[in-house]
This record gives sequence, structure tokens and C-alpha cells, in this order.
Amino acid sequence: MGGSESSPVMHDTPRYRMVVLAMLVLVYTFNFIDRQIVGILAVPIKADLGLTDTQLGLMGGSRSRSSTLRSASRSRCSPTAATAPPS
Repeated sequence: MGGSESSPVMHDTPRYRMVVLAMLVLVYTFNFIDRQIVGILAVPIKADLGLTDTQLGLMGGSRSRSSTLRSASRSRCSPTAATAPPS
């Protein structure tokens, strides 16, 4: 029976760990650059759209809140979170 045999774990190699780390660093870098661009362009955006400081702050804050909520919902709906054994 082929289903009862265990296969070697491919996720525990140094190469796999380095690839995962590189991907995480790349995603973090893009996220950081994206947030910096919004900060750098805040004055031109404010002038172009005729926003007040409060409106501009709410725009940036809503972006952060939506990102947080998306992350929370993804982790809650993750199939591994539902099947993980209790610690």
C-alpha cells in the first residue's frame, strides 16, 4: 500500500530554508518601499486631491487597518490553522 509509506521531508533542507528566507525578505522589502513611496508622495497627493491633514491621515490609517484585517482573516482561514494539533 503506497499510502502508508512515509516520504522524505523536502522542507527541511538548508536550500529550502534559504529560498523561503529570500522570499520573505523580498516581500518585506516591497512592502517597506510601498509604504515609503506613499509617505514621500503625501504632499503631492494632498495638493492634487485637495485633502486636509486629517483626511490624508485617515487615508493612510485605513490602508494600514485593511492590511491588518486581511492578514488576520488569512491566518484564521488557513487550512493548517484548523488542522493543527493543540500544543
